[in-house]
Amino acid sequence: MEYCLEIAQSHDGSVGYVHGLLESLKKREIKLVKFQMHFPEYESTDLEVFRSNFSVVDKSRFDYWKRTSFTPKEWRTIFDKCSELNIEFLCTPLSKFAVEILEDLGITAQTIARQIVGWFSGTTTQEVMQHRASGNADRTQNR
Repeated sequence: MEYCLEIAQSHDGSVGYVHGLLESLKKREIKLVKFQMHFPEYESTDLEVFRSNFSVVDKSRFDYWKRTSFTPKEWRTIFDKCSELNIEFLCTPLSKFAVEILEDLGITAQTIARQIVGWFSGTTTQEVMQHRASGNADRTQNR
Protein backbone atom coordinates (compact mmCIF):
# COMPACT_ATOMS: atom_id res chain seq x y z
CA MET A 1 0.00 0.00 0.00
CA GLU A 2 1.24 3.48 -0.84
CA TYR A 3 0.48 6.59 1.19
CA CYS A 4 0.19 10.26 0.36
CA LEU A 5 1.33 12.59 3.10
CA GLU A 6 -0.67 15.83 3.33
CA ILE A 7 1.85 18.53 4.22
CA ALA A 8 -0.61 21.39 3.62
CA GLN A 9 0.52 24.31 5.82
CA SER A 10 2.31 22.27 8.52
CA HIS A 11 5.62 23.83 7.38
CA ASP A 12 4.62 27.20 8.89
CA GLY A 13 6.32 28.99 6.01
CA SER A 14 9.77 27.39 6.34
CA VAL A 15 11.29 26.13 3.08
CA GLY A 16 14.16 24.58 5.08
CA TYR A 17 11.68 22.63 7.17
CA VAL A 18 9.99 21.33 4.00
CA HIS A 19 13.32 20.18 2.55
CA GLY A 20 14.19 18.38 5.80
CA LEU A 21 10.74 16.85 5.98
CA LEU A 22 11.04 15.56 2.41
CA GLU A 23 14.42 13.95 3.25
CA SER A 24 12.83 12.26 6.26
CA LEU A 25 9.83 11.06 4.22
CA LYS A 26 12.14 9.57 1.59
CA LYS A 27 13.78 7.45 4.31
CA ARG A 28 10.30 6.22 5.25
CA GLU A 29 9.54 5.36 1.63
CA ILE A 30 6.77 7.94 1.23
CA LYS A 31 6.37 8.43 -2.53
CA LEU A 32 3.63 11.06 -2.71
CA VAL A 33 3.18 14.38 -0.89
CA LYS A 34 0.51 17.04 -1.15
CA PHE A 35 0.74 20.74 -0.45
CA GLN A 36 -1.64 23.69 -0.49
CA MET A 37 -0.50 26.67 -2.57
CA HIS A 38 -1.63 29.96 -1.08
CA PHE A 39 -1.04 33.47 -2.39
CA PRO A 40 -2.89 35.76 0.05
CA GLU A 41 -3.06 38.74 -2.30
CA TYR A 42 -5.20 36.57 -4.63
CA GLU A 43 -7.41 34.85 -2.07
CA SER A 44 -7.77 37.01 1.03
CA THR A 45 -7.73 40.55 2.44
CA ASP A 46 -6.40 42.04 5.66
CA LEU A 47 -10.04 42.27 6.81
CA GLU A 48 -10.57 38.51 6.77
CA VAL A 49 -10.86 37.17 10.30
CA PHE A 50 -9.81 33.76 11.59
CA ARG A 51 -12.55 31.14 11.89
CA SER A 52 -10.99 30.51 15.28
CA ASN A 53 -8.27 32.69 16.71
CA PHE A 54 -5.32 30.31 16.97
CA SER A 55 -2.37 32.59 16.34
CA VAL A 56 -0.44 34.68 18.81
CA VAL A 57 1.69 35.94 15.90
CA ASP A 58 -0.82 36.89 13.22
CA LYS A 59 -3.51 39.57 13.59
CA SER A 60 -5.55 38.41 10.61
CA ARG A 61 -5.99 35.44 8.33
CA PHE A 62 -4.27 37.47 5.59
CA ASP A 63 -1.23 37.94 7.87
CA TYR A 64 -1.15 34.18 8.49
CA TRP A 65 -1.29 33.34 4.76
CA LYS A 66 1.36 35.97 4.03
CA ARG A 67 3.73 34.61 6.68
CA THR A 68 3.29 30.95 5.71
CA SER A 69 3.11 31.18 1.92
CA PHE A 70 6.03 30.58 -0.42
CA THR A 71 7.19 32.60 -3.41
CA PRO A 72 7.12 31.00 -6.87
CA LYS A 73 10.92 30.62 -6.63
CA GLU A 74 10.59 28.79 -3.28
CA TRP A 75 7.91 26.52 -4.77
CA ARG A 76 10.41 25.68 -7.52
CA THR A 77 12.97 24.54 -4.93
CA ILE A 78 10.34 22.37 -3.21
CA PHE A 79 9.24 20.85 -6.51
CA ASP A 80 12.87 20.23 -7.50
CA LYS A 81 13.60 18.61 -4.12
CA CYS A 82 10.64 16.25 -4.61
CA SER A 83 11.95 15.38 -8.08
CA GLU A 84 15.46 14.79 -6.74
CA LEU A 85 14.07 12.40 -4.10
CA ASN A 86 11.65 10.67 -6.48
CA ILE A 87 8.67 11.87 -4.45
CA GLU A 88 5.59 12.78 -6.45
CA PHE A 89 4.46 16.37 -5.86
CA LEU A 90 0.74 17.09 -5.62
CA CYS A 91 -0.68 20.47 -4.79
CA THR A 92 -4.03 22.13 -4.25
CA PRO A 93 -3.93 25.61 -5.81
CA LEU A 94 -6.19 28.03 -3.96
CA SER A 95 -6.21 30.82 -6.52
CA LYS A 96 -6.00 31.18 -10.26
CA PHE A 97 -2.52 32.62 -9.81
CA ALA A 98 -1.50 29.43 -7.98
CA VAL A 99 -2.77 27.38 -10.93
CA GLU A 100 -0.53 29.44 -13.22
CA ILE A 101 2.48 28.85 -10.95
CA LEU A 102 1.85 25.09 -11.01
CA GLU A 103 1.55 25.21 -14.79
CA ASP A 104 4.85 27.12 -14.98
CA LEU A 105 6.47 24.43 -12.81
CA GLY A 106 5.30 21.85 -15.32
CA ILE A 107 2.87 20.19 -12.93
CA THR A 108 0.51 18.02 -14.92
CA ALA A 109 -1.73 16.91 -12.03
CA GLN A 110 -3.36 19.12 -9.42
CA THR A 111 -5.87 18.44 -6.70
CA ILE A 112 -8.98 20.60 -6.65
CA ALA A 113 -10.27 22.08 -3.40
CA ARG A 114 -13.86 21.17 -2.67
CA GLN A 115 -16.56 23.81 -2.48
CA ILE A 116 -14.56 26.87 -1.47
CA VAL A 117 -16.40 30.08 -2.33
CA GLY A 118 -15.21 31.43 -5.68
CA TRP A 119 -13.39 34.64 -6.37
CA PHE A 120 -15.65 36.90 -8.36
CA SER A 121 -18.60 35.21 -9.97
CA GLY A 122 -20.03 33.24 -7.05
CA THR A 123 -18.84 29.96 -8.58
CA THR A 124 -16.97 27.58 -6.34
CA THR A 125 -13.22 27.18 -6.51
CA GLN A 126 -13.82 23.62 -7.65
CA GLU A 127 -15.82 24.82 -10.66
CA VAL A 128 -13.21 27.43 -11.55
CA MET A 129 -10.35 24.93 -11.25
CA GLN A 130 -12.21 22.32 -13.30
CA HIS A 131 -12.79 24.95 -15.98
CA ARG A 132 -9.06 25.82 -15.95
CA ALA A 133 -8.04 22.17 -15.96
CA SER A 134 -10.19 21.54 -19.02
CA GLY A 135 -8.09 24.05 -20.96
CA ASN A 136 -11.05 26.36 -21.61
CA ALA A 137 -9.89 29.35 -19.59
CA ASP A 138 -7.66 32.28 -20.40
CA ARG A 139 -4.70 32.53 -17.97
CA THR A 140 -5.39 36.21 -17.31
CA GLN A 141 -9.13 35.86 -16.70
CA ASN A 142 -10.37 37.18 -13.30
CA ARG A 143 -6.96 37.69 -11.81
